[in-house]
Amino acid sequence: MKKILPAVLVMLLAVVSCNTTTQTQTVKIENKYSLELPAFLEKATGLHEDASLQYQNALKEFYVIVISESKPDFDKAVQGAQELGYTANLDGYAKAGLDFMRKSSRFDVEPVFVPSKINGRPARIIDINGTINNLPVYWKEAYVEGKNTYYQVIIWTLADKKAEHEKDMENIVNSFKEYDKTRKG
Repeated sequence: MKKILPAVLVMLLAVVSCNTTTQTQTVKIENKYSLELPAFLEKATGLHEDASLQYQNALKEFYVIVISESKPDFDKAVQGAQELGYTANLDGYAKAGLDFMRKSSRFDVEPVFVPSKINGRPARIIDINGTINNLPVYWKEAYVEGKNTYYQVIIWTLADKKAEHEKDMENIVNSFKEYDKTRKG
């Protein structure tokens, strides 16, 4: 009996730990889009001046922002500055976003965009290991093409917390949903 009890406790602990899932909260921004975020994140300010969504948990070193830009405005800017080498489409928007990050970060390996769809919307997703302000960081980013808007979903944590947060990061990216304002109800 003394040998069986520890084995049963270990098995029970394994089953319970496998069934734990992160509690989430749905965050809806101005009836434009929503994300499912881990409940441990709280609304923040000061992460990025242009972000329409900012959430963080400083103790867990976990941060999420969303930046949106009008497609016509981006397309017009790109067409007016062809020397920058960006195209007036999702690929050009994603490349511009990555180039902007490159100014303040160092990447360990050149990131590669993975074409994808998120809730039916075309997207480009990248995973980045790098350094910002001498801190090793891991980012997961999604560039999503909405009906009239481009979105950047940017999530980051310290590099040594990648394994702890990677699944939540993936779930956040895949939860992005743009609302169709032309539908009633």
